[in-house]
Amino acid sequence: MNFIHNQGLDKVIFKPVASVYRLMPSPVKTGVSNSLNNLSNLVTVPNNLLQGEFRKAGINTGRFLINTTIGIIGIFDIADMIGFPEYEKEDYGQTLGSYG
Repeated sequence: MNFIHNQGLDKVIFKPVASVYRLMPSPVKTGVSNSLNNLSNLVTVPNNLLQGEFRKAGINTGRFLINTTIGIIGIFDIADMIGFPEYEKEDYGQTLGSYG
């Protein structure tokens, strides 16, 4: 039953969205990608903290705040332009792995 439900969602939502996305000009695709990358910091920062990487957490928090405000919801990667390094994204699996 779940398989049929997923196929329905795929036909009704995901395929049309993907079709429209393919037609968008490159700068729009870059903006969407930047926004999604910016949102991923909401997962990365807590994991940086849980792993004891406080410097990375601070930089990722700064990147998020700058890109969300000045970068208009992260469409523009202003933090990169002003020299904030971009770190590898962290997730809860990596955090649990760091604890052994």
